Amino acid sequence: MTAGYSDLKPDKVYNSLVGYGMFSEKLPPCFTSEDLLSITDKNLNQYLNENSGKYAEHSCVDFMSQRNTNIPRIISVPHPEPYMYLCRFMKEKWTDINTFIGGNVGENKISFVHVKKIKKDKKIFKMNYKGYEGNIIQETLRTQYLLEAKYIVHADIANCFPSIYSHSIEWAVDGKNAAKKNLKVKPKNKSWAKELDQKNICIKDKETNGLLIGPHTSNIISEIILTTVDKALLDNSYTRIIRNIDDYEYFASSLEEAEQFLACLMRELRKFELNINHKKTKTVKIFSKDDVSWICQLNQFHFPNEVLSFSTIDAFVEYALALQQKHHDSAIINYAIKIIANKKLNKRAKKLYTLKMMSIAKTFPYLVPLLEEFVFGVFHYPEMADDLGLFLNLAFKDSINSFMPDLAAFSIYLAITFKLKIELLERQATIEAIIKRDDCIEMAMLYHYLLQHKKTAFRDLIKEAATLKLKGDPREKDRHWILLYELFSEAELLAEGVHFLAKLKKKKICFIKFR
Repeated sequence: MTAGYSDLKPDKVYNSLVGYGMFSEKLPPCFTSEDLLSITDKNLNQYLNENSGKYAEHSCVDFMSQRNTNIPRIISVPHPEPYMYLCRFMKEKWTDINTFIGGNVGENKISFVHVKKIKKDKKIFKMNYKGYEGNIIQETLRTQYLLEAKYIVHADIANCFPSIYSHSIEWAVDGKNAAKKNLKVKPKNKSWAKELDQKNICIKDKETNGLLIGPHTSNIISEIILTTVDKALLDNSYTRIIRNIDDYEYFASSLEEAEQFLACLMRELRKFELNINHKKTKTVKIFSKDDVSWICQLNQFHFPNEVLSFSTIDAFVEYALALQQKHHDSAIINYAIKIIANKKLNKRAKKLYTLKMMSIAKTFPYLVPLLEEFVFGVFHYPEMADDLGLFLNLAFKDSINSFMPDLAAFSIYLAITFKLKIELLERQATIEAIIKRDDCIEMAMLYHYLLQHKKTAFRDLIKEAATLKLKGDPREKDRHWILLYELFSEAELLAEGVHFLAKLKKKKICFIKFR
């Protein structure tokens, strides 16, 4: 039977998931799980025995991240103990998982954004990454499908990952009836799907509703379910489908066929307690004004010279902002930033473009995580530190006034990275406000900032608050595990029963590294 991902072997999957797939790219890039790979297969069991061989369930750290829709999304960081259990099981059963996904669609290429080997990268998943071959195949299929089509159906799954019921892993692999019978099956006779379900719910403290958004294990599990939906669509003769995670395009020969496809899609999704997002669902006639992609429009912009002036760059940015208003899609300016990062700018353009992007990022805070890689790191100029310092102070002030802990975390991260000062963090009232809103990632960033600036009294305030978490119930400890790990010694963690983290502390595993 065809493997879903023929380029991925079990060891590669495990190393990528554990070392590079635990922390979402939506978090400040100082967060890393790479050190966990120093725990080899030979000594892994001595770390994973906190619960006498039973599944170790823990809650996770949640982080509110701004989206390009300007609506926040919860990004989660699993506790490393159940996450390593889950990754090890995926490694052991990778042939079964891979064969099941491949068997669902056979030679039919439908899904394009999924785990895969990424050139010059240790990760196996990146959002929106299709790879060179994937882009070529998708372009070819889209062009072929247009020959037979008159309409394109655009649909996506409403609230996809948070709506995926963990037991639907079994429903997809074993069938719903068999999954119900498996409730009484002895542990040694469990199917791999049931075991995967049980390992997966342990990273959510045994909660069965929803996949965590962030860890790359969720991107594999979602494909087990969504390729099963793909198979059902293929079995109903709907073959002209392109899917990118939870976004569908179907190329229909008539309006009637478009409606029938949507009905079939909704029917198959309901089998897994999922539904389409009706607000985003639309059917458009091919080559009409509604079918013109904003990506095509951006790519058609003419850059007249190899080295660009600010007037040209400014015109392109304004064009992207106009398209954003027209299409009601904030991802457009995100895409434009990545285009400009590959251009050469003259000295004046570098400074003015950087200033412009700072002002735009104040209006659209979800862009701030892009600035280090695609603006500051590409278009450096002599006075940038002063301008960046002003921007970070303004952005941080907005984060406090508007309750945006993700903006605060990134502002603090950039201040640490570029060794800049945030004036509001000189005030005890600000420190107390951050402690009060109780965001683990934000407080971890704040602690490292205060460490860099030798603010011992303020650090003590954070440790005092963290001590209450350490002495609290297990769920509170789990929800703040990153902060507790950063602040407390091996002995302090052991004294409060946090055995697994204490073992990692003894091995000098590091989860936060600044360049």
